[in-house]
Amino acid sequence: MIKQIKAYRQKIKITIDWKSKLIDFFIVILGISLAFQLNSWNESRKDKQRLSNYLESFRLETQENVENLQRVLNAVRSQREVADTIKVLIASKRFMDPRLGSTSPEMTSFIAYQPLATTIENIKESGDFDLIKNYTLRKQLVDTYESMEGTEITERATEEYIRNFISPYFFNKVRYSTNYPIDPEDFITDHRFENIAIAYSNLMTNQIIRYEGVLEKLQDLEKSLDSIE
Repeated sequence: MIKQIKAYRQKIKITIDWKSKLIDFFIVILGISLAFQLNSWNESRKDKQRLSNYLESFRLETQENVENLQRVLNAVRSQREVADTIKVLIASKRFMDPRLGSTSPEMTSFIAYQPLATTIENIKESGDFDLIKNYTLRKQLVDTYESMEGTEITERATEEYIRNFISPYFFNKVRYSTNYPIDPEDFITDHRFENIAIAYSNLMTNQIIRYEGVLEKLQDLEKSLDSIE
């Protein structure tokens, strides 16, 4: 009986091919490692593609923001010129100049910059902002978009002044069908007219300064995005 058991054990030792088992084991390990590496490479490739898409979206959006802001800035400069012209005419006592009546109602129009911020909102919402490893670019993006949002402060002050003071004043003083003062003599001698023009010019100046600062940031961001290969 004992001899039979020993023979059986010896048969098992002979039957099991440990070398093959070891090779199979290493093949499994290698396959798992390759699978992990392939998955990691695939995820890295997807991250790079998403980052590339975001950067391209930022670039196009920045270009549009620059163009829109330049148009708004030119319009605000024109509005300030209207107020400055009125100030000069009143200061030089050229009360019969037709521009006093014809250009004054232009100050009742409100101009505001409406920046696009879709890309920054999407990348933050998705949690992909960390894909941008360049710290300088990340900070530049945040600073630029925050500066665009900050234009609302000066715009709100201008809008409230137009709504509460300028529009009611000209509504009572100017006939809009002809853009001519209802009572020219009272219109040109009323000190409030001059005060309105001065205050409006100052508000426009504040907006222009704000816009110029934002425009500079946008143009710098545009250069940074264009330089990325």
